Amino acid sequence: MSDEGLKALSARVVRVAPNQYGCTARMRQPKTWYMRALVLSGPYGAWEAGSRSAAELMEAAAHWERSAALCDAPVVKAEKVH
Repeated sequence: MSDEGLKALSARVVRVAPNQYGCTARMRQPKTWYMRALVLSGPYGAWEAGSRSAAELMEAAAHWERSAALCDAPVVKAEKVH
C-alpha cells in the first residue's frame, strides 16, 4: 500500500472504530489512535513515506497523546508522551 493509501486508511479506521483496543499480556492499548499516529509521524522503514506537513505532525502528536492517555499501562504512557 502507498503512503497516501496508508494515510487514508488510518483516517477511515479512526473514524469507523475510534475506541478499538488491542490487548497484550501487559496492557490494553487503543490501536486505532496508535495506528494513525504512527502513519502520520512518517517513515519507520516498513513503507516508503513522503515528507510530512506541519499539520500532519501536529495531528500525529495529538494522536500519540490520546493513545497514551487511553492506555492502561503506566510505562507505556511514559514512553509515548514526549
